[in-house]
Amino acid sequence: MDGFANKDDLDALAAFQQHYLTRRPQVDPLFDFFIIHLNKIWEYYHPISANAAVSAMVDFASGCYLETITERMKISPAAAHYPDYVREKTGIAEFYAFTIWPVAQFPEISGYVQAVPAVSRFMSEFVLPSSRLGLTAQLDIVNDILSFYKEELAGETITYVHLLRAVRHKENGLEVVHDFIDEAVGLSQEIDALLSGDAKEMWECWKTGYITYHLCDSRYKLAELSLFEGKDHV
Repeated sequence: MDGFANKDDLDALAAFQQHYLTRRPQVDPLFDFFIIHLNKIWEYYHPISANAAVSAMVDFASGCYLETITERMKISPAAAHYPDYVREKTGIAEFYAFTIWPVAQFPEISGYVQAVPAVSRFMSEFVLPSSRLGLTAQLDIVNDILSFYKEELAGETITYVHLLRAVRHKENGLEVVHDFIDEAVGLSQEIDALLSGDAKEMWECWKTGYITYHLCDSRYKLAELSLFEGKDHV
């Protein structure tokens, strides 16, 4: 969805939520196939988890539409809450947070639901691949930290880091990243304190795999920084 650019694509994004909720055919038939798979989520997750995940995904379409039509809008330094507002819509954070724990293994949400807000924030600034307009969608603090190097090399400025730099009156994006690092550590400690047993083990597996993916994916260029040992990387 974040790759849509021309007028027909924008019409599809603008109408996605309305057509989904009213069960009308989507403007873009590809979205109809997407919905078929999206609706299966209730088969695999607790109703609360599935409800939150689908709501986040539906709102994602609106977020992508908002990003696209405001591409050239100047961000006012006084808009302190605007970066988080856009990030919450485009982040799909609750989708990823709730789907860590499938209902077959975790039939009771009490084992993890209190950690979901912190997990969502932990994931809420991940930068997805750039669209044809050069826009980005936000989804994870850790990814935002690990994406910063490649973004700076590419000269990207339409990112959550640089939106926050403007409203927080920072000299450069690296100052924002330093804030993210401190916040990510605090969030990780909060999540660890809230989870236990299998729920905590599932979170640890997910977190380790997610960070490892970013370290090994050549797209992020982190091998250039000698952050890890080894010769074979994706």
